[in-house]
Amino acid sequence: KAIRRQRQMCIRDSKISHLKFDVINNKMPIDKPPFSFTSVMRKKSKDLIVIDLIAKIKSDDYPISLCLDLNGEFYLKNWESLNINREIEITLVQILFPYLRAAITNITALTDTTTITLPIVNVANLLQRED
Repeated sequence: KAIRRQRQMCIRDSKISHLKFDVINNKMPIDKPPFSFTSVMRKKSKDLIVIDLIAKIKSDDYPISLCLDLNGEFYLKNWESLNINREIEITLVQILFPYLRAAITNITALTDTTTITLPIVNVANLLQRED
């Protein structure tokens, strides 16, 4: 017997919409990458939400500079009626963040400098600290 859910969420699409990559020097980094990211949630239609994750790795002491904008499109029926926009945004960023980590690793693996593998982080804790 199938169980029917009232609310259903699914990812419909994800893509890298912007990428800027520069090699500053070829020295190997000693410290962890100077990584930061922001998220922006916007309405596309009644049941579609777009999340933009903008990631930056930039420092004068780091061998590369990278700026990447990853867009995820999600379906969530009548999401505005839930009145929990911040919780929805946190959940959607948690879903999309592993794709961002993988994109950064794959892009930097193709370079002649160093491969960057970002650590696994609790995205919900990071975003809730920003509030």
